Amino acid sequence: MKIEDLVPLFPDFMAIDDFKEHICDALEDYSRQVDRLKHQMDDSARSGQSIQSSIADLNSRYAVIQAGESCSICGYPLLTRQFYVFPCRHAFHADCLVNKLKEEGGVVLKKRIAEVQGELGRSGSDETRKRAMEEFDAVVAGECVLCGDLMVKSVDVGFTGDRNELDGWRI
Repeated sequence: MKIEDLVPLFPDFMAIDDFKEHICDALEDYSRQVDRLKHQMDDSARSGQSIQSSIADLNSRYAVIQAGESCSICGYPLLTRQFYVFPCRHAFHADCLVNKLKEEGGVVLKKRIAEVQGELGRSGSDETRKRAMEEFDAVVAGECVLCGDLMVKSVDVGFTGDRNELDGWRI
């Protein structure tokens, strides 16, 4: 219980001098709390600025693609169709990446891809098409399918779809 909780309960004629020390202690505690919160806000502001500069740096990143480079999923030359390149250097045709995400992603991801593709197909003006394409890129190319979270979450899935071969590995 704090002194400010008790002050309203005192009679009007009571002298506060008896509680002066407790009131001063309470005010010093509040001052320390305000200083601590101010320090935390300054740290948060610096962190926010750091994140903003990191995002700005990401917008200027690029990758050099060799003429003979191939899709990491289908193996065909990468430059024959639209493609995505990830910071890990894995590169995929856009359609191969979408199909892989639909195969290995969950129901929610499949539904989200279908929604975004529908929006992309319906978009009429350049502005809505650009916004739909940015959303498509965010959903499909958020992370690499070979070394991102999707692959990590599928670590318990077998490497082969052949049921007989899987049974041969059982102990």
